[in-house]
Amino acid sequence: MVVRIATKITPLWRWALIGLAIVGLNGCATLSREECLSANWQTIGYEDGTKGRLPGFVAEHRKACAEYGVVPDLTSYQQGREEGVRHYCRPANGYYLGRHGYSYSGVCSEEEEAEFLRAWHQGERAYRTEQRIRELEREIWQLRENVERLKHEKSTKIPPPSCRLVKPYALGIVIQS
Repeated sequence: MVVRIATKITPLWRWALIGLAIVGLNGCATLSREECLSANWQTIGYEDGTKGRLPGFVAEHRKACAEYGVVPDLTSYQQGREEGVRHYCRPANGYYLGRHGYSYSGVCSEEEEAEFLRAWHQGERAYRTEQRIRELEREIWQLRENVERLKHEKSTKIPPPSCRLVKPYALGIVIQS
């Protein structure tokens, strides 16, 4: 996969990046104060499971809620997460994730993983194929632009006298009428 780094930032992107930086300065808490205080840990676990998050992700929630004196209910969280992971590990989701370029973090059980990965690999192949097609389309576009530019340059150039059309008799060719 080709990674391109932008060298020119438009004003819109500049403001978007500034906004992201400001949000970043406020911290990367996984839950807000309100979410910590009214948390349904089974629901939070379910949501984390459907996103394919590893079991240790609850530690991020623990850190986020510690400053508000809230401790996650690990039993409820784990129950919800396991249910969410079952949802995440469906083959259709595996295909979707692969098809959109998402990675797999190894959260599925042995029984679910084979089918999930088979579907994920199919989706990932489709994703790579589509990326390659886009790359080739860009190359074709660039080549067409180059051809048009060269045609324009050639049509506007006046050949030097040494390249002008040579008359047939100068080459010893006799044209009979």
